Amino acid sequence: MKSDNKDVGMLEDYMFVLQNQVALEHHASLSWANDKKEKWKRILELVRKNRSKWLNRFTDDNNAQSYCMSKHCLSIAMGMKEISNRFLEDGKKDLAKESATDSQFYESLFILINDFDLKGGEK
Repeated sequence: MKSDNKDVGMLEDYMFVLQNQVALEHHASLSWANDKKEKWKRILELVRKNRSKWLNRFTDDNNAQSYCMSKHCLSIAMGMKEISNRFLEDGKKDLAKESATDSQFYESLFILINDFDLKGGEK
């Protein structure tokens, strides 16, 4: 998958998908914890398996830390986007801008962790 990283738009799309998979996993986990319905556990297992498959395509096979850090960077980035939207709804434009900028920081960190060189491909 790293050979596709010259396409910034493609990388952004993958990060967006991975962020939403992490968020869906989180929601399924919370739903299962709240009502113990097996369907939430099953959804959690399915989403986690699929998210792991796609995240493994971006991370170093020999470094579990880069995998885990990547997952957390994407999760933080998604959370910061949600916070930014809420600040915007509340009319707190400065906080919305700051949290959106921080979201971009964590997306950039994901790129750095995984050795992407967007101008020339993989380092």
